[in-house]
Amino acid sequence: WIKLVHVGFMRDAYLMEMLIGTFQELQKRGQKVKLLMCGKMDGACRKVYEANKHPDIEYTGHVVNTALPKFYSKGDIYLDVRQGASCNNTVTEAQSCGLAVITPSWGGSCEMIRDRETGTIVEGGKWDYNQQYIQNLADAVVEMAPSIKEFKTKSREHAIKELSIGKDYSGPLEEIKFTGQSVNDITQIINSFVKGVIGNNPNEIPQYPVKNASNYQDTLPLVVTPSKITYEKGTLSVDSLNRSEEH
Repeated sequence: WIKLVHVGFMRDAYLMEMLIGTFQELQKRGQKVKLLMCGKMDGACRKVYEANKHPDIEYTGHVVNTALPKFYSKGDIYLDVRQGASCNNTVTEAQSCGLAVITPSWGGSCEMIRDRETGTIVEGGKWDYNQQYIQNLADAVVEMAPSIKEFKTKSREHAIKELSIGKDYSGPLEEIKFTGQSVNDITQIINSFVKGVIGNNPNEIPQYPVKNASNYQDTLPLVVTPSKITYEKGTLSVDSLNRSEEH
């Protein structure tokens, strides 16, 4: 069996049509396949899902962040079907949990995998959610299936080596401490750090809208309450991560 996984908020009918359409196409070809999904659905997605329920399609609903690794670990291939996306966090999360990834050629997510090593980049056009795209997604699954263990092993290795926060940077900071500082101060420190990493053009600096500790999970990609960030010999490290502590 090959277990396909999709995680996150599912919106727009075409997204569910591509996920379920790929599952159905693989079944037509005689591939033993399951589709595992978790996350919230909008009304359009739910309508498609309800109309195509199948014993081998499992929808778990919302899963808390701390339980996501266990959910990912059930699968073999992460289906990242949305075209034109910037960089989906789920592509990194899936590889970190040892899943291969199938992602479209148009968008930033394809830059986070190694084609034919940690996953497959498929042609999909630009917002061309059609039967040809479904065929391409299914083709990728069939091609990967015989070597899925190798794909998964390389995917995990790639995530550790290339997608970790410990990846080398050439920034100017030696250490910045957060403990006891205000939210505004933390925002300025993070933006200063990012500026040091990517350059001096203010238009290129991501602005992370920090609100309060209870909202961090939804507003800040790093979502951290670190005791320190250290920069030494080209390596950035973050210690004492905690999503729930108050600043």
